[in-house]
Amino acid sequence: MPPVGTLLGIASFLVAGVAAGFWWRGIQAVSLPHDRTRFFMAWGVALALGFAAWFHAPGWLGGGGAALGMLLGGVLLGLGALSGQEERTPAVAVGDAMLEFSAPADSGEVFTSSSLSGKPYLLKFFRGHW
Repeated sequence: MPPVGTLLGIASFLVAGVAAGFWWRGIQAVSLPHDRTRFFMAWGVALALGFAAWFHAPGWLGGGGAALGMLLGGVLLGLGALSGQEERTPAVAVGDAMLEFSAPADSGEVFTSSSLSGKPYLLKFFRGHW
């Protein structure tokens, strides 16, 4: 059986990696949960396991796993703590009706979203003049 430090180091890397993988999948699907406590707890556990591995002579395999687990867990915990994002309810969700708006068109006339009612359309927004 491998030394305890090696097992702790590998566990640190696996916990951080699996939690980061689920996080990445949620980002790609645009469906991160509102309560992200489980992710932050997992990264904190990975960080703690990595530190614990260093006190039990992890060897090269466990030391590498511990270093990667601590790096990944620490970076993601730090980014989560520093992000100033507020939890807000979105104004419009996918599948909801479009909100009414008006904006100037290229020709100078005023465009209103109500003029699209009942017709299929593709609406693209551009950020300004380059």
